[in-house]
Amino acid sequence: MKKIDAKKIDNTFLRHSKVYTGTCVSEMGIFGTLLVDFTNEDREVLINEDTGLLMRTKAFGTNEGGVYGGYSFIDFPYLQ
Repeated sequence: MKKIDAKKIDNTFLRHSKVYTGTCVSEMGIFGTLLVDFTNEDREVLINEDTGLLMRTKAFGTNEGGVYGGYSFIDFPYLQ
């Protein structure tokens, strides 16, 4: 697997009621649903679909990415 070099952007974000600015990178992930019937040897796939997206933004240079841990922020893409 090769690391993807994301585009760096200058951004402003809010953390603990304080406003910060800095260089950030964004990551987009895809949620999926897979439901398989294992009752027979054929292992029938009942559902295999993409079900949503998650975009998170974090400070450039941070190796952590957890939203709950406070390393990144839920974000929304701006599409033109």
